[in-house]
Amino acid sequence: MSMGVFGAVYRFELRYHLARPVTWLYFAAFAAGSFAFMSTDTIALAGGSGQVMRNAPWVLVRAMLLIVVLGQSSWRGSSEVR
Repeated sequence: MSMGVFGAVYRFELRYHLARPVTWLYFAAFAAGSFAFMSTDTIALAGGSGQVMRNAPWVLVRAMLLIVVLGQSSWRGSSEVR
């Protein structure tokens, strides 16, 4: 696949997803969740509380795993609809 074809497909997909409201809904939800996770001790997403710091390696791995699972489910849902 040449770079011109790749660029055309990339631009199409970018325009398609930016035009959909659900993209912005997921963005807002992940941004709000990230802000809440880092700004307050009330929300313990991946076990970072007490003596365990939130930027500990295993806490970051668990948080990223949760984000990837949630993101994959939303991404996979849109491709199944098409």
